[in-house]
Amino acid sequence: MIILRKFVVIVLISLFMTAMHSQAQEVSLPKVNIEHDEANNLFRMTWQSEVGFTYFIQHSLDLTDWTYLNIIEPGNGQEKEWAYPPPHPDKFFFRLHFTDRPGDPFTGDFDGDGLSNADEVAMGLNPMNVDTDGDGLSDGYELANALNPLVNDGGMDLDGDGVVNREDARPSDINIGRLTINISAPTDGGTIP
Repeated sequence: MIILRKFVVIVLISLFMTAMHSQAQEVSLPKVNIEHDEANNLFRMTWQSEVGFTYFIQHSLDLTDWTYLNIIEPGNGQEKEWAYPPPHPDKFFFRLHFTDRPGDPFTGDFDGDGLSNADEVAMGLNPMNVDTDGDGLSDGYELANALNPLVNDGGMDLDGDGVVNREDARPSDINIGRLTINISAPTDGGTIP
């Protein structure tokens, strides 16, 4: 914890590692430095990046609700610097996430939900979690169906057709509810392949 004037800043570092390595790989946590630029009222965070890693930054006011900042830093073996004004006048927390998941840091889709990493952080979504709000619907599905990937709305009924969103074939279309498929035996005496 670093106390700077009236600000309390805590930097938390978390690591998302893939299980794609054939042998164990030792990874050291980056040393993060924070300085307060009083003249511009900015906090500057620096760390040494590693080749093959992608870095994301989150902030929180309460250590419970975290928001991704619109920042993606691909590791290149050089020091990274990031500056941000305080999101709250008294306290705030930062968290540096990094991963070694393969793919382009910006256009790739680390969690496989159909949205690029850049689109996810721009919307405050988690690029490492297919279902940011935990409602059982992927972020990409929610956006394609007029749902909110930041609100647990899987149990709600957006279109009022009596079918909850997570069971509705088209949650934003009142004319389409549950998709039911009936299979019956052929009438010509054949078999169903």
